[in-house]
Amino acid sequence: MANSTSRVKTKGEAPSEASRASVALDNAKASLEKLEKAAAAQARTFIAAKKKQAEARKAAAGTLATAAKKRAVLTAGNALDRIKARIAATNARMKTARAKLKAAQAAHNEEVQRAAMAAKRDEDLQRAMSAFVAKWNIKRDRKESAKAAKAAAKALQREKVAAKKAVRRAKATAKKVAQKSRQAAKTAAARLARKSARKKVSKKK
Repeated sequence: MANSTSRVKTKGEAPSEASRASVALDNAKASLEKLEKAAAAQARTFIAAKKKQAEARKAAAGTLATAAKKRAVLTAGNALDRIKARIAATNARMKTARAKLKAAQAAHNEEVQRAAMAAKRDEDLQRAMSAFVAKWNIKRDRKESAKAAKAAAKALQREKVAAKKAVRRAKATAKKVAQKSRQAAKTAAARLARKSARKKVSKKK
């Protein structure tokens, strides 16, 4: 009996080795089951024929045995011989079918093992790729973090330089303002002194 769980082949798809091995195993099982059923039916037929032969012999054993009864014994014997021959042929075919089933089972097991190994290789490859990607992402993140830190350090340095320049400009401006203030004070004091001197001269006259 075919395995109902086998993957259905889509149109245009080439069957894989595993699916071919599975189909061969199912066919071998079905052939053996068919032969076993035939052998069971032949065994029942053999028992019935043997019983019929025994009855024919019993009927032909008496003193009143007729030619017809003797022919019945021969007919029953011939029928039994034919059944034996069919049983022997079926047994030979069953032996061959069992050998084919054993070979198909071995081939199927090998393909299953190969498929499992291939799946494991794929899983290992996937894990290796995932590990590589994770490692690469960590390395990239570190590079980006270092780059960002370097950029922040440069920006801070620029801010420090700009702050120093601003302080120097502020000091220079304050110095100029102080100088101008002192000069204005001197000018104002000189004007006041001249004005005072003129007043004194006027009083003396």
